[in-house]
Amino acid sequence: MKTTRILQCLLFAVVAAAADVSDAAEPAAFRQLAPGAVRPEGWLMEQLVRQADGLTGHAEQLYDDIGSSDWLTRAGRKGQYEWERGPYYARGLLALAWIVDDAALKEKAKRWVEAILAGQLENGDFGPKRENWWANMLGLYIVRDWYLVSRDGRCVDFVRRYIRFQQSALKKKDLHGDSVWACARGGDGMEVFLDFYDITGDEVFLEGAKLYLSQTAPWSGYYATGAGNESYQEHIVNFNQGLKTPALAWRITGRALDRDGYRAATAREGWAFRYAGRPDAMYNGEEPLSGRNTSGGTELCAQAERIISCADEIAVFADAKAADDMETVAYNCLPATLTPDLKGLRYYLALNCPRADNRRLFYAHNALANSIVPGPHAGYGCCRSNMHIAWPKFVQSMWMSTADGGLAAVAYGPCTVTAEAAGRGQVFRVTTDYPFRSRVTIELVDGGGEFPLHARIPSWAKGEKDAGTFRKIVRKWTRGDRVEFDFKSDVVVEKGWNYDSATVRKGPLLYSWNVPAEEKVVKDWGDGFATKELYPTEPWNVALVLPEKGGSAAGIEVVDDGAPIPAQPFAWNAAPVKLRVKGCHTDEVRWGNFRYEAEGNSVEPPPSPIRAPRDFRTLELVPLGCTQTRITYFPWASAGLER
Repeated sequence: MKTTRILQCLLFAVVAAAADVSDAAEPAAFRQLAPGAVRPEGWLMEQLVRQADGLTGHAEQLYDDIGSSDWLTRAGRKGQYEWERGPYYARGLLALAWIVDDAALKEKAKRWVEAILAGQLENGDFGPKRENWWANMLGLYIVRDWYLVSRDGRCVDFVRRYIRFQQSALKKKDLHGDSVWACARGGDGMEVFLDFYDITGDEVFLEGAKLYLSQTAPWSGYYATGAGNESYQEHIVNFNQGLKTPALAWRITGRALDRDGYRAATAREGWAFRYAGRPDAMYNGEEPLSGRNTSGGTELCAQAERIISCADEIAVFADAKAADDMETVAYNCLPATLTPDLKGLRYYLALNCPRADNRRLFYAHNALANSIVPGPHAGYGCCRSNMHIAWPKFVQSMWMSTADGGLAAVAYGPCTVTAEAAGRGQVFRVTTDYPFRSRVTIELVDGGGEFPLHARIPSWAKGEKDAGTFRKIVRKWTRGDRVEFDFKSDVVVEKGWNYDSATVRKGPLLYSWNVPAEEKVVKDWGDGFATKELYPTEPWNVALVLPEKGGSAAGIEVVDDGAPIPAQPFAWNAAPVKLRVKGCHTDEVRWGNFRYEAEGNSVEPPPSPIRAPRDFRTLELVPLGCTQTRITYFPWASAGLER
């Protein structure tokens, strides 16, 4: 096995060397801004404030492997105390602190930064464990973000010394030799090294990125063909984390295979989507990719990594599809996996989840570890450590600077961005009820001058000839100038999921039927934190009744009273926009029951079209993110097939 791994890594090095066509890196289309450059407003700010008051603000008290991490204490407790969980948390803490501008959180984050910077050895290695390649990539991420918010010159020297150390050390113990995680996740280090290369122009940082590329799993080929290596590429977190690597590799290699890597992984016709793809831009994976079961799970950790990977893909290629995907994950998956008070989480998000208790699941891992039960402790510790970066990274990536001296509006939501263009500071404010409603106004509230604004036009925007691209708007801007959009969208019913079940979407939002449920507190952790099982209070064996003519979405009513968006819209009884659709109950093929062999999971929907009874009912659907128990994949009947 050891010989095989060495040969594999030598092969990586040969491929990377053969593909290295330039001494300089290919330029990226966009560049990500520092944490805090984008400030959310309204309901979007509320998500981050609740996170600051909830899981992130209390993590060091809730989780001993974070609060007593060897990264902070140097106590030598080892295991998870010296590995990923502490720095996972700290990178989210730092970004969140600067985005919400919270003094107490900033002080907490500085403790971690200073501990990391002070922990570098004379030879350049750092951290509580020697040659800890994967966990140290997270440490590098923290150092990079600290540099972006502080311009602390120690960071540049710190990373430079670490690269010099690795140039020697990785000849003896490569990334794969450390663990499959380091080999799979080398793109995380490449991202940091390329950022410092762009900032400083120092070739040592490009050398570091090339070194990591030579020892990182071959993601571009894997996404294209499904043929991988020993670095557990089918692991759901690795799969989403690896999505950043092709774009970063392209900056070094210029290869078409790398340019197309993200598209190959996410294309509807690609092997990965056909095997495990979901309508929420994620994949089923518990923890390996696991098919298309309607009650299959995807990790919260994978959602966080998908947002980060999308941001890298967007930055390198100005990829509007990746921006669509990033919004989809943030506005659908995150709030459905977290609780509305941001004091609880689930390890797995299941799109059909009518009950959330601790019965056996059919999942490969975490089948009995509170995996779908909301609370501060769910499943393995990786997700409750890594979730802290998800909302902050999304907000940070809503705007980027551009290679042509302008700014890019990447994702939409109420926010203000402060960034440089035309040689001076610019402040744009985005006023919108997006993603719930369609109108978006971008106003220059300070600054001015001639520069381009690249505004993403979502791929689903109705009537937009350049949908799915960035629209370039060049003008001489003066204070008060506005750009207004109305991203109208149709209701779309998409069939063809497992057993030809159907999903319902409008614009960036996926819609679900909220299963009424009662809560049972099974563990009170104090300070408002509790693990709560959820039990349905009425039958959930619902089905859609779709018209024979006029399109499958005909007759679906959009319900919007125009009221202001509430502070927390991600609750079933606070949904700003709902859909009403004709439906029915059906018990075909035991629909409405749970699996015999795994009572934590609902059975698969009956094959559609079903035959509908005559006692129709109106179903009211709400955005997926507004639900904690839900049906998202529906069996369906044609209106002409009533019994």
